[in-house]
Amino acid sequence: WRAGGGQVLGLEMLSAVTDLGRRCVAANGAEGEVQVVKSEAARLLTAPPEGAPRLHLFLAELMDSGGLGESLLSLASAARRGGLLLPAAPLLPARIRVWATLVELQGCGTALDSAELVPSRLSGVALWPWL
Repeated sequence: WRAGGGQVLGLEMLSAVTDLGRRCVAANGAEGEVQVVKSEAARLLTAPPEGAPRLHLFLAELMDSGGLGESLLSLASAARRGGLLLPAAPLLPARIRVWATLVELQGCGTALDSAELVPSRLSGVALWPWL
């Protein structure tokens, strides 16, 4: 917004973090350009209120350790389909690199029988000395 951009809308689920965000905005003298709203992103992005401004940028920190577990792609898609996000608006982050490793599970049941899944080997290294 300081570089000539328009309005900034920040969404946060937690009241304390929303309040902190508002205090940061005020401390930087940006109350006229930056608004921090307590809301679930899914609620606002999939059903924007009547007259909501169209957004020029989608910037999110909705990322878990796997990168896509907090519905980042579906929320961005809903914002674009619902008209809240302009068609040419960039998405940030624009890409993600996910690193993976092989884990061997032995004698621990299945994910369907409520057994705890304890790996016995990780990338070829036996874990039994530490379990």
